[in-house]
Amino acid sequence: MRIPLITIIGFVAGALVLFILAVLAGTFFNSNVARESASINYTDFISILLSAISLLMTLLAFFLAVLGFIGWNALSEKVSSKTEEFLENGFKTGEDLHKLLESKVKEVMYQGVSQVDGDAEEDVREEDPL
Repeated sequence: MRIPLITIIGFVAGALVLFILAVLAGTFFNSNVARESASINYTDFISILLSAISLLMTLLAFFLAVLGFIGWNALSEKVSSKTEEFLENGFKTGEDLHKLLESKVKEVMYQGVSQVDGDAEEDVREEDPL
């Protein structure tokens, strides 16, 4: 299955935006926070990192949800159109579904019916003297 170009462009653009946001946040943290207080508690540092990670994960989840919704709609439309086309053309004479339907109808019609063979009846009469 081929991935549409717009999806690839959207993914790269989203990754680039997230990268720029991370760089800006890192620059702000290094320039402002480091100047104001040279000593930062370990717990404060961990809470800042966890907040940043949760923000990035939220943005990534939102981005993937939008891509998934757009991709799902495109995929469902394509499957629907291909199914309609297959069913419209498949039952025409000589097509695969028509041949399959004919063979199944013949199978069901002749199920349980055996061919009458004249020689077989004579063999049964010769064996049974009644």
